[in-house]
Amino acid sequence: MHVLNPRFINDQIQVDPYLSFNGNCEEAFTWYKGIFQTEFNSFVRYKEMTEGPLMLEQKQNKIIYISMPISDYVYLTGADTTPEMPVQMGENMVLTLTLTDEDQMRQIFLNLAEGGEILMPLQQTFWADLYGMIQDKFGIRWRINYKLGHYI
Repeated sequence: MHVLNPRFINDQIQVDPYLSFNGNCEEAFTWYKGIFQTEFNSFVRYKEMTEGPLMLEQKQNKIIYISMPISDYVYLTGADTTPEMPVQMGENMVLTLTLTDEDQMRQIFLNLAEGGEILMPLQQTFWADLYGMIQDKFGIRWRINYKLGHYI
């Protein structure tokens, strides 16, 4: 395992909880918005996607990505899942890392994958220059983003 330079820990990595829902993401995040007294900084429905396959009609008004700050350093993020990939409540949280250093992102991805499972290899997406998903050897799921120059 590669050891990270400690100077990167505070200024180049953002960690955010990512919550998945079976269709009630908007309702849940509206409730959280009131609790944390904040506003959405991102709110995207499936029908607003510019890339990817056409969605079933019942899915078009569901949330593909939502985000809101709950502190100066943490954003609560989430989405509705697809009918093909429902989640069990209690197993619907993932930790999301967003990095601005590509080499560091790749090393963290490989370190977390060691002894675990790569669920989605690193690839370009419409929201990140590189993105991948891992379940580590302890069963924790991670989504890792690299966005050149800024946090998502």
